[in-house]
Amino acid sequence: MLETKERTIDGYDFKYYPLMATPARELLDKLIRMFGPSIAAAVEGLEGADVGVDMKVTDILGSAMGSIGGSLREIAGAVQPAFHHKLVEDLGKQTEWRNEEGNFVPLKKDMREVLFATNLLTEFKWIAFCLEVQFSDFFGLFQTLAGQAVALRAMANESRSKSQRGSTGISNESPPTIATVAD
Repeated sequence: MLETKERTIDGYDFKYYPLMATPARELLDKLIRMFGPSIAAAVEGLEGADVGVDMKVTDILGSAMGSIGGSLREIAGAVQPAFHHKLVEDLGKQTEWRNEEGNFVPLKKDMREVLFATNLLTEFKWIAFCLEVQFSDFFGLFQTLAGQAVALRAMANESRSKSQRGSTGISNESPPTIATVAD
């Protein structure tokens, strides 16, 4: 059974009705072809990231910025205006929004033009919401795999840093008692 989801985004209430399997599969195929290279760039960029098991999220993000930057560069190069337009049209047909009277009504093109005219970031949040609902199993799996990749990278870095510790020639043990007693 297809389950609709509601979300408030930047003060607007949206309700998304998922696509059936065939159009959803076609959309997913296009998304993978378009954004697959950017995802690959992000994962490959983690190779050089200095990520440790006990690091804070902000430190991990800072270390992975090269990976994120490469991914954003790939995304910017992959976005095709015609695809973006069709994506907004297709998702708009599956979405309702709560109007001033408090009723959910179809999110038609003329209303999207008004709602998103000065709020393009809101449009991207709405697109992300729709895709999250439509492909919850796919994006959930991707998040799990990405989390595992970061964890494995952190363990590899931790293991490498422990094995690379060499001797400094200075003992870190306590001096013998005899050496500390004054004559």
